[in-house]
Amino acid sequence: MKTKKFSLGIVGGGPKSWIGHVHRISARFDNKYEIVAGVFSRNSKLSINFGKKLGIQKDRCYSNFIEMANKESKSCLLYTSPSPRDVEESRMASSA
Repeated sequence: MKTKKFSLGIVGGGPKSWIGHVHRISARFDNKYEIVAGVFSRNSKLSINFGKKLGIQKDRCYSNFIEMANKESKSCLLYTSPSPRDVEESRMASSA
């Protein structure tokens, strides 16, 4: 029986993030999540390049959470960004 996967959006965990790598592996471990979108860097070019390496379509790689939240409909969100600047975004994510 084929089980539907949860669509997962990720904020943070970009190219230099060790913990981001661990979270992506964990999300794929039981084959219940599909990473479909992300904000991997505030720099749009870096976010797109990194997302493409993960197999994410270019138009689903963003440079900020608000843009992703306005364009994407996800089953769940993995928020790995440690920046204090991102506190408001994480609050928005949890209330969405």
